[in-house]
Amino acid sequence: MYRLSRLLRFAGAVVATVLFGYLVVTLSSFYPGTGSMRPDGPDERTVAVDVHRCWRDGPVSAQGLGWWRTCGVIVPAVAGRPAFEAFVDRSVVREDQIGTTVELREACYDPPLADCRYGTATGLGWQFYRGAMRLLGWFGVSVLSAVAIYILLTAIIGEARAGQLRREARRRLGTQMMQELAAARRRAAR
Repeated sequence: MYRLSRLLRFAGAVVATVLFGYLVVTLSSFYPGTGSMRPDGPDERTVAVDVHRCWRDGPVSAQGLGWWRTCGVIVPAVAGRPAFEAFVDRSVVREDQIGTTVELREACYDPPLADCRYGTATGLGWQFYRGAMRLLGWFGVSVLSAVAIYILLTAIIGEARAGQLRREARRRLGTQMMQELAAARRRAAR
């Protein structure tokens, strides 16, 4: 029964990890910029693009939960690069802009003018928001994944062995903490 309950908890932890990931992706999709983070990101430049088609993604998509607009835009030729169609997601461009020219920011990663991303101009607050969402996503998914793996391992090794390993870890951690505390007291007494 122990292993079955641990496997059910493992399944719940996996579901929680996936839902947390989708929540972070959804919150990140509110960021309207290119994703270029200074000082490491590529330079941004303004481009005038022609919006020619849009569609709705959702309720679950790569942009997270909810309904989001993705629009196809024609990016003009520049510096030897021919004109091409790019796709702008996260509802940065709207359906009512079809047939018009819109100014967007373009950030191209290596090599120059390849792997370009499009968005609107953003201020420092949006940059902090994007960075916070990245950190929250990596940290949260890492912690939840570690918990899920721990639960799976305890289901595999069984109740008795898992209890024995927990007691041993607590003993070692407690001994190490007591030694560090005693060393700190000796240093303070000098």
